[in-house]
Amino acid sequence: MATINQIAPLLNATAKEIWGENAPTVKDLSGLISLGNTVLSSDNNKEQFLKVLSDRIKRTNIRVLDLEIEIPNIFLDEESYFGILQKIDVQPMEVKEDNSWNIGENDYVSTIWDINKPVVEQSLFSNISPFIIPVTVPDVLYKSAFSSERDMTSFISAIFGTIEQSLIMYINALTHLALCNLIAERSKENKIINLLGLYNTTFSTELTASTALYNQQFLQFSAMIIRNYMKYLNTPSILYNNGTKIRATARDNMHVLMLTDYVSAYTTYFESSSFHNELIELPNYAELSYWQNNGQNPIFTNNSKVNVIPSSEESADTPTAQVVNGVVCVLADRQAIGVCLTEDWSGSDRNNRERFTNYTYGANRGYFNDLSENAIIFNIAD
Repeated sequence: MATINQIAPLLNATAKEIWGENAPTVKDLSGLISLGNTVLSSDNNKEQFLKVLSDRIKRTNIRVLDLEIEIPNIFLDEESYFGILQKIDVQPMEVKEDNSWNIGENDYVSTIWDINKPVVEQSLFSNISPFIIPVTVPDVLYKSAFSSERDMTSFISAIFGTIEQSLIMYINALTHLALCNLIAERSKENKIINLLGLYNTTFSTELTASTALYNQQFLQFSAMIIRNYMKYLNTPSILYNNGTKIRATARDNMHVLMLTDYVSAYTTYFESSSFHNELIELPNYAELSYWQNNGQNPIFTNNSKVNVIPSSEESADTPTAQVVNGVVCVLADRQAIGVCLTEDWSGSDRNNRERFTNYTYGANRGYFNDLSENAIIFNIAD
């Protein structure tokens, strides 16, 4: 049976940090522990249901978020996700001697009937995170806030439109958490490439993280290193995963996720940015303004920071957070990370006596990190 994790509190808290309402906090992803809710307050001279809308609004402009899924290639369709839930790996096979050249030797023994089993391993991904979005729509209590039936109808339509936008918002929030977890897991395995440290060692300099994005030579050097690793990941090896399986990731199957701060710095200093043009032509390229959140101050230090307790710490007596500063790029196999809407449902319950209807929209989210797949992290840190 699938493991069910209720993640509504975590998603609510993450969303509030993303849009800057709350300051960022450490995200505990070991079992997805609840982080709390915010309760709306009431006020005077409001309609009697929400106690938010002023009575008798003469002109109504209804504002609804206009959102898109940030990393479409990480958000998988149902068929793709359930294909990955059971992953079967057939590992490369070893070569053996060709005994046809030994026929006639005194000690020759025929091996034609030897049994040689392929190395086959199965991985199962079964986490499901369900949550619901409930909303109550009364028949009459909204009427005092609007001067016409048309305005009230537009407002109610906006409520249902916002539900759809909310689902997209939480897909994006969960995608960021899954990505942050992958970054934290790779940090535990020391699969972090510190571009700044590599640059200072190569050129015997003392460039700092606070000035690195303003240094043209560093930007060119770091872009070269990232390009190299795109090719390295295409070579079969165990170097860029957790070491359990031989993997090779082609460019078309590689997520290239770049932080906006880094991309902007590069394209600003190099007007003809062949590196950036090369990236945006990739089918799985995405540019993100932050990894976890930018808190209440969208600067590089906040945008590039990841601070989570990774999923693998769930059974630890004292779970330890992984803090990774200055993350600017993630290269990952498409099967290393994914989020999917595995079920979408809705229902309604009518209360005729008190004249209101409760609508419920529910979703089940599937998500995974496969640490046996290639994924490498690049950062700029002192």
